[in-house]
Amino acid sequence: MSRSAQLVAVVAAAVAVSVSGALAAADRPSEQVRVVAAVRAYVATSGCCEIDRVAVAGVRLAAVDHEYAAVALDGYDSEGRPLGSVTAVLHRELGVWHVLALGSDGLGCGITSAAVRADLGVGCARPVPER
Repeated sequence: MSRSAQLVAVVAAAVAVSVSGALAAADRPSEQVRVVAAVRAYVATSGCCEIDRVAVAGVRLAAVDHEYAAVALDGYDSEGRPLGSVTAVLHRELGVWHVLALGSDGLGCGITSAAVRADLGVGCARPVPER
């Protein structure tokens, strides 16, 4: 086999592996895709929010506990006006992601450990008692 024929065979094999890998990935969405889908379904069906459209600003899967994730969202009304940013904290149970909290303050309080909150970048602001 000539050198150019060998090169063509190697390139063809690499393309076949890349295509088959892409097809396999399409069959099983990544965890980030599943997390985002869970948040979108929650916002659309829970009646929680006066949000007509959300844009995902970021997704973070907890490294210290793979069962938790956080999604940063920007919300918009029906006319496209920004409503502000919120974060969703999710938990995976039996392979299904569920939104535990959605908001801008106190996320994760009593839901996750301090290590998970720190890993996800969500705070747990305790109200300061009045004197």
